Amino acid sequence: MQTIIFASNDSTFRDKAVVEYLKSLGLSLDNNPDVKVLEKAEDKKNIPISEVKQIIKESSFKPVIAKVKAIVIKDAQHLSTEAQNALLKTLEEVPEYIIYILSVNHPDNLLSTIRSRAILNNVGQSNTNDFDIKFSFLALMKMDLGARIDWAVSNKTKLADRDFVSELFNFWIFELRSLLIDNGCRDKKYISGAISRIIELKRNLHSNNINPFLSVEVFLYSYIK
Repeated sequence: MQTIIFASNDSTFRDKAVVEYLKSLGLSLDNNPDVKVLEKAEDKKNIPISEVKQIIKESSFKPVIAKVKAIVIKDAQHLSTEAQNALLKTLEEVPEYIIYILSVNHPDNLLSTIRSRAILNNVGQSNTNDFDIKFSFLALMKMDLGARIDWAVSNKTKLADRDFVSELFNFWIFELRSLLIDNGCRDKKYISGAISRIIELKRNLHSNNINPFLSVEVFLYSYIK
């Protein structure tokens, strides 16, 4: 299916992001046969290749209950180099019913070849400093269609920049995940759907020759309420 990386120097943000993303897939960490978790043992310095090979075997088994099966690798910065290389071979052809979720303190602690095969999501409060309020997804949700069109046209130069749009998508995902974490949120189904759609757009942005401005424009016109 795909590979998702959640990166933050704060493990709390990483863990929350993993939990909320699993929820958006209809999964949870609580005794779920379709979620397998790998993490470093307290008495070890790294996650050894032997344990990675064991978790990779799970890719050959289809989900028991849900439509997808998640393999979560917590604190992936502890993967040894040989373990990462072993994982890489699997990530090159992930079965359609499998999703790999890696949490890491910094993307640079993963091999560049792994990062290139994954959707990177930086999570944490630091993301909110990268964009001012005029680029807020929450602000756009309050606009009518005409105002959103004006917003897109007035920011067309920035929205034509693929790297800028990629980071903007990360910012929107962070905003929406923050809403999901809020127990008072009343529209979690819609927000989870929006997150999934943005992740799909971000993946297509990097894997296909898609015009970044058009990808934002179509989403704004067709998905936001």
